[in-house]
Amino acid sequence: MEPYPIEIPRLFHSVEHDGLFQHCFGCERDLLEEQIPYAVAKHIVVAEPVFEMAVCLQCVSSLQSQETQQRISAFLSNLNLQRDIDPLSYTWEDGLRACLICRKARELCRRYQILGVCLLRELLVGAPPAPSPYLICDECNSQLSELLSKETKENWDRFLQLNSDDPPGIELDSPRFDPVFV
Repeated sequence: MEPYPIEIPRLFHSVEHDGLFQHCFGCERDLLEEQIPYAVAKHIVVAEPVFEMAVCLQCVSSLQSQETQQRISAFLSNLNLQRDIDPLSYTWEDGLRACLICRKARELCRRYQILGVCLLRELLVGAPPAPSPYLICDECNSQLSELLSKETKENWDRFLQLNSDDPPGIELDSPRFDPVFV
């Protein structure tokens, strides 16, 4: 079943700007005017977002090396992501109930990442194997982060450093967060 659009739920709005994300975190494209898909990613700790961004899929593609894309594809192909999912009744909430990989329930996760693919003012909802939105628990995010090539990690570090307003050294007290786009 093809992904279907719905109005972007508040969970995928910017907390900082109290509304829809308007610009790509990297290239500053106008996400609400240009017909370019983008991902909204949030890192959540104890039910509170501690990092959020919207980034166009062109920027994501430019940051991930071919090696990383191949590693993640190979890893995911060995999983049964469709686990008794009826694509005809699949909702956006279904993708956020549990970790996409290990199925740990969201309420049992202290730290996790959510990600949804959007186009203009709509969230594209799709069941696995190409899920949107989805949740990845901290343990699985760490496991996926190990699949990132050195080139991809350096690209993301540089990208976040150039585009983030966080004070220098803030990551010293925080767990490593690699935005992993499945």
